[in-house]
Amino acid sequence: MGVIDMKIFLLGTRMFMFMTAVDNFEPERDFTRYMKQNPKAREWDDLMRTFQEKVPEAKDGEWWATMELVIDMQLYI
Repeated sequence: MGVIDMKIFLLGTRMFMFMTAVDNFEPERDFTRYMKQNPKAREWDDLMRTFQEKVPEAKDGEWWATMELVIDMQLYI
């Protein structure tokens, strides 16, 4: 489905997901398809949503909000 790696960090009540994907990965298309094809992933997502709050920056109908990359330290090495 295009996801190469995923990490989820927790601090108090804040969770941050870092996902690496192939260049043509489209979350609306590919992540949605992945969730439909993997019942355990859907079960996990449903459970996690009971602990989460939708961020104000999320658009109508969205749960996740895409963040802008502002610093990539690999560019300075």
